[in-house]
Amino acid sequence: MRQAIKDLGIDYLVHFTQADNLSSIFKSGILPVSLQRSRNIPAKRNDLFRMDFCEGATSTSIHFPNYRLFYKFRMNDRSVDWVVLALSTDLLHEKQCAFCTDNAANSNISQQALRDRMGPDALQRMFDDVPGKPPRTVLGTPDSSPTNPQAEVLVFGEIEPRYIGAIIFENNTTLEKYRHLLPENLQVEVLDGFFAPRKDYAHWRREE
Repeated sequence: MRQAIKDLGIDYLVHFTQADNLSSIFKSGILPVSLQRSRNIPAKRNDLFRMDFCEGATSTSIHFPNYRLFYKFRMNDRSVDWVVLALSTDLLHEKQCAFCTDNAANSNISQQALRDRMGPDALQRMFDDVPGKPPRTVLGTPDSSPTNPQAEVLVFGEIEPRYIGAIIFENNTTLEKYRHLLPENLQVEVLDGFFAPRKDYAHWRREE
């Protein structure tokens, strides 16, 4: 797996969450729904209907958030503040992961056996050309990004705070609002591009 990560040029994963969850995350880690329940840890959930049927896993993306889903959640309540957490690729070989070539909640993905979505070959499939879409070279997809912008990595179990490499805010106003919660040793960035569509979004708009 380490070699596959290196060959694909994957530098980090990302996970978006409501900023109100930061205090809990830095204390207890990023917990999937099943562990939130068993440990009685309250959290603001993005998706009340887990159609991926994997409440023991956390949804992450490679290099760039699933902007379609991220936009949908942000528009549901514009008063909510959001952050993007950059996570270490060590998760890919230290945790059980399922690699999904599309949104994990789509029936064509969720009906696939988990074992078929694990391992280096499954990771590589996230970077293959998608039938019915132009080749990656035409789409302009960065070499280190999955082909489908909705592709996800499900990380099973707890994601301890040590895997968090950076926290990304959309603007300085939001950063200052939550700065008091941030560990001093954590890299902090203001990058509004992570809150926008991926640059090849026009090729995928029909599905949205």
